[in-house]
Amino acid sequence: MAEHMYDNYAWHDERMISTPIAVNKHKQFATTLYYLDVKDGNTALSNALKGAHANPKVYFSFFDQLGKVLGEVKSPYRVEGLYIQMLKDALAYDQTDKTRRTRYEAELKHIDKNLDGSILPNFNILMANGDTTTLYDVQSPYMLLYFQHPECPTCRQARNQMKDYPFLNQAIADKKIVVLTVYFEKDKKVFDDFLVNEANPNWLNSWNYDNQIEKEELFYLVTIPYMFLVDKDKRVIKKDILINEIEDYVKNLK
Repeated sequence: MAEHMYDNYAWHDERMISTPIAVNKHKQFATTLYYLDVKDGNTALSNALKGAHANPKVYFSFFDQLGKVLGEVKSPYRVEGLYIQMLKDALAYDQTDKTRRTRYEAELKHIDKNLDGSILPNFNILMANGDTTTLYDVQSPYMLLYFQHPECPTCRQARNQMKDYPFLNQAIADKKIVVLTVYFEKDKKVFDDFLVNEANPNWLNSWNYDNQIEKEELFYLVTIPYMFLVDKDKRVIKKDILINEIEDYVKNLK
């Protein structure tokens, strides 16, 4: 379906931009890409972008509509790898104006890091018992790395939901995985209050006390909570793992 979505489509015709035909087709294409294997998705997306090069106005209308589905942080159909491909294509397109080029370069700089298969950067943390250590010194076959602000309502809701996950709790009990929460802002009192009032005793809870994460822009934490599933070497298995994906991933860990 994705490969043939735009067969005989009039990419050169600007009159198509605001028609229901174009809007519905682009939306259907984006959601179809979401369900594809990334390799297959890349091929179909590459062909569509190449076709859209025929007309700059058509191209950027297509890009913007597709970007709302595949690229926006709050989109349920966000696919970071596909959006990265879109950004790279737009930057290589000679009709991309300076304003768009600057915005796309900034976006690409942030999201083209800590991808699946990469090794996470190390950083310093203060643990609940007062010891200072680093991410790399926390050893476990697997880790769910949970960036948060303790007082964030969404973070609190996610924590409350996760504490009742049977597969996650069993994996923690079996010492197969650790959940490491990381507070990365500057207010130590927020961290101390969290430890007293809300911290899960079955998890490891920490604070990036020297603000290294933000100062060195180690992660693109555009929204919180933001979670990574990593292996013992801190290699990323799943970047930006969603709350409703955790149990499926954990129960299939070897």
